[in-house]
Amino acid sequence: MSATNTTGNYGLNQWVATDPVSRQDFNADNLAVDTALNALNAAVNTRATIVTGTYTGSGGYGSASQNSLTFSFVPKLLFIVDGKASYTYMTLIIPGAYSYGMSTAGSSASTLANVLNAASTHRMRTTLSGKTVSWYSTVSAAAQMNSGDAVYRYVAIG
Repeated sequence: MSATNTTGNYGLNQWVATDPVSRQDFNADNLAVDTALNALNAAVNTRATIVTGTYTGSGGYGSASQNSLTFSFVPKLLFIVDGKASYTYMTLIIPGAYSYGMSTAGSSASTLANVLNAASTHRMRTTLSGKTVSWYSTVSAAAQMNSGDAVYRYVAIG
């Protein structure tokens, strides 16, 4: 390179008055800018994938009766709801990192504040293997979102 200085972020040439100017320096800078803009464009144009669906519980719970869902993408968030009239279980799973289950008595929970105050909470054990999220609870089949013949709704975001 024939430039005395370069920029801090991308190493682009910064010439001083006494530096010789070279076509190769300009070409290298243009290539670096083109590569950075292409990466930025790819990041900006990446949209989240959202899938909704249902599954029916089998009644089991614990590590020997894990639930799992497989997607066409790597999920980053999974939200599951069981909305029975008298009782509600909700689970938020961030695959490979965190899970949070909440149950509440639906009849006394008229506002979000009441739901949160009436809620009992528990953590589930979760794993992410490729595009498959698996989870289980040691509390109960309901807490695991797996009560027999119950229909559960989910939203997955990737």
